[in-house]
Amino acid sequence: MPTEIVASAGLPDQDFGLWGATAEPVPLTAALPGDRHADVAIIGAGYTGLSTALHLAELGISGICIDSQGPGFGASGRNGGQVLPGFKLYPDQLVETYGEERGRAMAAFGAGIADMLFALVARHGIACDARQSGWVHAGHHVSKLAEQRWKHDQWASRGANVQWLDKAAITQQVGSELYEGGWLDRRAGTVQPLSFARGLARVAMAKGAAIHSATRANALQRDGDGWRISTSSGTIRAQHVVLATNGYTDRLLPRLAGTLVPVDSAQVATAPLHEAQRKRILPAIACVSDTRRSLLYFRTSSDGRLVMGGRGGILLPTDASHFARLERATQLTFPQLEGIPFTHRWAGTLAVTMDHMPHLHEPEPGLIASIGCNGRGVAYSTAMGEVIAQRIASGNWDRAPMPVTPITPMPFAPFRRIGAAVVAGWYGWRDRRQGHL
Repeated sequence: MPTEIVASAGLPDQDFGLWGATAEPVPLTAALPGDRHADVAIIGAGYTGLSTALHLAELGISGICIDSQGPGFGASGRNGGQVLPGFKLYPDQLVETYGEERGRAMAAFGAGIADMLFALVARHGIACDARQSGWVHAGHHVSKLAEQRWKHDQWASRGANVQWLDKAAITQQVGSELYEGGWLDRRAGTVQPLSFARGLARVAMAKGAAIHSATRANALQRDGDGWRISTSSGTIRAQHVVLATNGYTDRLLPRLAGTLVPVDSAQVATAPLHEAQRKRILPAIACVSDTRRSLLYFRTSSDGRLVMGGRGGILLPTDASHFARLERATQLTFPQLEGIPFTHRWAGTLAVTMDHMPHLHEPEPGLIASIGCNGRGVAYSTAMGEVIAQRIASGNWDRAPMPVTPITPMPFAPFRRIGAAVVAGWYGWRDRRQGHL
């Protein structure tokens, strides 16, 4: 595979906002050149697909990863870059939902995924502005503090490096008087998300994986005891197929898209902060997310900008007016930034599930789907790439913390986007009605 670094046609960096403007160059990933064979075909070059390709290559297993656009094009290159341990469900909830043995295994896996990502970055020398300097889950109202304390205590009882923050402490940590309390998780941190995706691609290619951009998977069918994937520029025959499309899942595998709700997540970035502002806003920690129904999340970038993000509805923003809520939230959270210009606006699509947990499927032997990260995909997806590679190498799921479940579309799946829009609007209205932006 060539090692020349070029800008890929059809992937304009401005579509990735600040991350595109500051990312490491993209490695050369041309379209699939005709018909190919491999041990494993991977559809989707986000974190899950790229990590799977990398870990397969390290095990000496040949893999071809294809994407209709290119490495990190979807949410992997557009997210907030928050590297968080755990799941949306906390350890006690995992035990209650999945049983003692499985729940404990999932909690232990989740506890280590942020450390795993930062260790991988260090081991391979991936240039992505990695900072393991903590995450604050901030309570925007006193009514949220009991639940926040409950979450903190679950991790504290399991030996995690967490700290409870009262009003004074969280004000100092965040640099805003808007929050009533919360907790700090020092296992967490941030990466430049697009640089991280491109770095994964570069390392995977250097170890022998094949990655092809501008290659859409059009059909998937059995081919003897393996699989045949018809693409826009050739075919791939492989013993195993990994579907890693998450929020961009289509009809390639029947019923799979019906298990997910694609939701947009948008961000804005300010001009670089002045030195005094940098010392006051997030002086020591990497990132924050809060407890609003329509949650906000924010961080500073390596060049000193404030990056504010939030969940939206089902349609990606199309002009600056659609980002007004985030700009208003930035200035209400940090009044000292009143009047600061916003230089970048961008969005991407993530996937949420009915149970707020990621799903792992193997509907037929050799066909694996790992999807539904629910906004916590940076660390989880990267860690699952290794899990999937180990399953393919060993022939079993013994090292998988997640249960392998049937594909079960949600009720009224054809209307799931409409439902998501209604829920997003309801959440936003309730936040505004209670004075929470």
